[in-house]
Amino acid sequence: MKIVAASGQVACETGGETLILNPSNNSYYSLGGVGVRIWQLISRPRTVVEIREALVAEYDVDPAECEAQSRELIGWLAAEQLVRYCE
Repeated sequence: MKIVAASGQVACETGGETLILNPSNNSYYSLGGVGVRIWQLISRPRTVVEIREALVAEYDVDPAECEAQSRELIGWLAAEQLVRYCE
């Protein structure tokens, strides 16, 4: 299953962070560090494995730990309706 940024939200990068507005609940969110890169990667549909592979290629990180933390962030983004799952 693939993950992609949900339509309708507004995001911008500033000062090394990604700021996201979810107009459906009028909430603002901030991503920093690797979260910024994950947000960039899900601008188009990707699997968690594709995200993990991209991050492992770019950062000195254990693949299993990277995937676990990526899944955790993606789960939180999904709970906040900032991403959606697609085929």
